[in-house]
Amino acid sequence: MERNRTGQFNIAKDLATQIAKNFLMGSAAFRRWRLKRPKSATSYSNTDEFLKNYAFASLDLILEHSGDLAGKSVCEIGLAII
Repeated sequence: MERNRTGQFNIAKDLATQIAKNFLMGSAAFRRWRLKRPKSATSYSNTDEFLKNYAFASLDLILEHSGDLAGKSVCEIGLAII
């Protein structure tokens, strides 16, 4: 997620962007075109840094605000990132 100038997450913008991307992937023509292109992560050379920034950013945010997850229930709502 991107932060705005005040450092806050712009959740409404991110949500709208993800919904639009998912809608586009529902189009067969767009999906074929997108699948022919290389994945954006293939050009990234530092895998650990990539995972820290993209794969674990959400978990780090949860841990920052809730503390340890021991004894808590976790529900994931995933969005496809194009």
